[in-house]
Amino acid sequence: MLPESMSPLLTSLAAIKVEFNCLFGIADLPRDWFETGRLDMSIGHGRCAALVPGKGARVYFFSSERLDKSYKLSDAPRYTDNAKEARAYIARNGDVKWGPRTLAEVWEKTHTFRLVPLEEGIFKMWTWGRIVCAGDSIHKATPNLAAGGNAAVESAAALANQIKLLADASKHGRPTEDQVRRGLVAYQETRQARAAEVIRLSDALIRVQCRSGLLEGLFVQYGLAHLADFMQDMAGDMIVGAVQLDYLPLPVRSLRVTEPFNPRQGSGFKESKFKRAFLALPFLALAAATLSALDLTVVFPWVEATVKKGVVQVGDVSVPILKTFYHVKGVDELYVEDGTTPGPVGEANGLCQVLRHQHLLLPRYLRY
Repeated sequence: MLPESMSPLLTSLAAIKVEFNCLFGIADLPRDWFETGRLDMSIGHGRCAALVPGKGARVYFFSSERLDKSYKLSDAPRYTDNAKEARAYIARNGDVKWGPRTLAEVWEKTHTFRLVPLEEGIFKMWTWGRIVCAGDSIHKATPNLAAGGNAAVESAAALANQIKLLADASKHGRPTEDQVRRGLVAYQETRQARAAEVIRLSDALIRVQCRSGLLEGLFVQYGLAHLADFMQDMAGDMIVGAVQLDYLPLPVRSLRVTEPFNPRQGSGFKESKFKRAFLALPFLALAAATLSALDLTVVFPWVEATVKKGVVQVGDVSVPILKTFYHVKGVDELYVEDGTTPGPVGEANGLCQVLRHQHLLLPRYLRY
């Protein structure tokens, strides 16, 4: 029988759920099948897949499907005859596509694979006495965000920081049991919020990519294709505030990038949207003042000629003007006043009407 102090462990076990499975695989494919350095995603109803080409002919892939119900960890499917059950998985999902290639085609050239249930959740109890857990043993993410490895490395770094503090505090002897216990609890407290956020984002992403509900389906249909930086932003939030090794200097390169390391930003560090909006009000006021001061009529001839031509010409480079952006007629025509041509620009008259009535796009108290 478990001691009463370990009862949170039983509560955590009950909180772990299994709603998807996943087939991981490594294959050697003809080099012209996929482009090296590119991530190929497949999004479907109740299933999704990703494929990453490596060096030479090597590719890595995973494919997930939604199970018939949500299982508790103790009742989750266990794939004991992995080869047989993996073939059955391919029979159900072999038509999943990455471009012109199917999962069945990739499977024919797969030499390493594993079918597993995807455990989702985070334990409430990470330590007991001198025993400590890290990585997937304690916070379990789906592979869709590719965050599980990063989360494990962060946990290892946080644990290393606490061990270093223990070593520094007990240079003339071994740390006491109480010091070790408090140090390990501090390790969990350091990682709890960020680890939980990574799990939440990973869980949400697999449901989006499998179109698990009405909202997820609408987001995929009308939003995801037009949010070019959606995945990059999620990855950036996950990494920007990662745990650092406190006893080593930060790598200079981590501060010389477009999103430099900042331990007070990213996943697990919530910031009030109202606070951000309030702090941005001076910039909105400056924008309104700028619109009031500028004479936009001088650009009308160029805008009209450009819209009629259908391309923006800069030297030898031509960039076509989109006739539709959201692919939702009512939204695309929202600011096209004559309504004769679909698209966010419409005919030249419609676009220039928007420019001439730019104050309509500002809040009432900022109009001029």
